[in-house]
Amino acid sequence: MESSFRCPHCAEHLPAPDSLAGSELRCPHCQRQVVVPQGGPSTALPDVPRHPAAARAPDSPEAARARREVERLHKWAMDALTRADIPEAESTLHRAITLHGKLHGLDDPGLSDLWYNLYDLYMHLERWAEAERALVRSIRLIEAAPDDLSSVPCFVEDRAQDKGFHVSSLCLVHADVLERLGRNREADQVRRRGEEGLQQFSE
Repeated sequence: MESSFRCPHCAEHLPAPDSLAGSELRCPHCQRQVVVPQGGPSTALPDVPRHPAAARAPDSPEAARARREVERLHKWAMDALTRADIPEAESTLHRAITLHGKLHGLDDPGLSDLWYNLYDLYMHLERWAEAERALVRSIRLIEAAPDDLSSVPCFVEDRAQDKGFHVSSLCLVHADVLERLGRNREADQVRRRGEEGLQQFSE
C-alpha cells in the first residue's frame, strides 16, 4: 500500500510505499534526504491548510507569534549567510518556508521572498537545478498574487509593485539559470517573455 507524507524541509507531498517506512529517500523537490515516517502520514509534518481563517485573523495571538517566528527565522537565515554558515542558512530558510506555509498556506504570495532568498543561496553555491526550482516557485507565487502587490507584505516597501514588472524581471533571471543548466531553447522562450513584458514599462 502507498501513502504520502510531507517533506520536513520543503513541505511538499511525497508518495511512498509503506514498505519503505524508516528508510531514507531524497526529496525530488528540494533534493534533501528525508526519512519515510513509520506508521503513515500521521507521524510526518501535518497537512498545511491552504487558507486557515483562524491563523489569518489579525487578533489571533497564535498567528502573531507564528508571524514573529517566521520573521525571526528569516533574519536568522540572512545572518547565517553573512557569516557564510551555508548549512544553517539553508536549513533555516526551509524552516521559515514551512512555518509560513502552515500559517498562510503554501500558495501565499508572501512566500515568494523566502523562495527567492533560497534561489540566491543556491546560485552562490552553484547548485543550479535547486536554484531554478526555488526561483520557479517564487515566480509562480507572484503570478498567483493579486495585481496590486502592495497587499503582499514582502512587496509593501517596493516601489515597483506591479505584478507584471516583477514577473517579467524574474523571467530574465530565470533565463540565465536555464542557460547554466544547458536548457537553451527554454531559456530563449523565457527571456523573450520577460523582454516583451518589460517593454510595456519602458513605453
